[in-house]
Amino acid sequence: MKSIRIGMLFNAWFGYARAMERRFRRELGVSPRRMIERVRLRTAMHLLRVTTLSVDQVAERSGFPSNARLFSVFRRTMGMTPRAYRIACQVQG
Repeated sequence: MKSIRIGMLFNAWFGYARAMERRFRRELGVSPRRMIERVRLRTAMHLLRVTTLSVDQVAERSGFPSNARLFSVFRRTMGMTPRAYRIACQVQG
């Protein structure tokens, strides 16, 4: 999946990146960067639950620039590593 750059996205669509970023945050309560991160994280969580893909493959398919970034976001948000999440899902399943 190609890396999305917030400024490029808004410049291409609306012309004024900073103003649109503020409006996005005001309307949705979260920055565009965080929203994209949430979508990537949800995708990674789904892939970890329902596939046997490696963490590297999960990172790539969910749009993270590296498995290190997936690990960082996952740990910060979920309080565990992607591997620990997969194991926990298997135990519950």
